[in-house]
Amino acid sequence: MNPIYDETNFYTPESNTALPATFGIITAYATTGENWSDSKNIRADTELEA
Repeated sequence: MNPIYDETNFYTPESNTALPATFGIITAYATTGENWSDSKNIRADTELEA
């Protein structure tokens, strides 16, 4: 995994103390350093949802 993901921060409009300290995100978008077109990312994410 790209080490940059260890530095990713998420912000929400409201304070949410119910979120766990660690969690995972499942996505079909290219996250391995490849550059995919928007249409390929959306198609892959839609297939993951199915």
